[in-house]
Amino acid sequence: MKLLIIDDNFQADDPAIVMTTIKLPDIEPVFYKTGKDFFDALDQDPAILFQSIIVLDLSFGSGQMQGIDILRKIREISLLIPVIIFTGADEPSQLIPDFINLDTNAYITKTTSNEEFVEKVKRCAEMVQNNVAAALTEWLDAHPEEEKKDSYIFTVDGKHYSLNQISEELKQSSFVGKQFINRILRLTVDLISRNKESL
Repeated sequence: MKLLIIDDNFQADDPAIVMTTIKLPDIEPVFYKTGKDFFDALDQDPAILFQSIIVLDLSFGSGQMQGIDILRKIREISLLIPVIIFTGADEPSQLIPDFINLDTNAYITKTTSNEEFVEKVKRCAEMVQNNVAAALTEWLDAHPEEEKKDSYIFTVDGKHYSLNQISEELKQSSFVGKQFINRILRLTVDLISRNKESL
């Protein structure tokens, strides 16, 4: 699992990162100095978001995309990626509703203990591992591009969805996406109980 760190000051030898890699050896930190660096990397390889957690600073240099704008852009892509705000600044209270509305998973300051940092990352990692929507999205996005455009699922009311459309609905946690997850879970439970298979 990747820990995508968007911060202009964070380094690999920072004690919080060192402790994270020791306590959570499956976590691989990847550093981006600016939002532009991150989104350029994402354009090159959209798969970096799968099985990932984002650690995001809020304050960047003059002329750079600021953290709140990076967060908004991330949420346009997907609501499934856990985001930890990690900042040295006391942010204005008017940003609190934005953090809530943009589904921020944690907010910690750079004065927070290394142990608390590791704990927040650990909780987000558990969330990613247990997220049905993220697992389905990863499976859907792994299909060849030509397969993703064709109708894949037909509903009883005559609607049809391609793999691309289903993936987008899941990433945005839309009503359709949530319905799809519920149906998959019900089908799974039904198949397991019918065949009495063990997990």
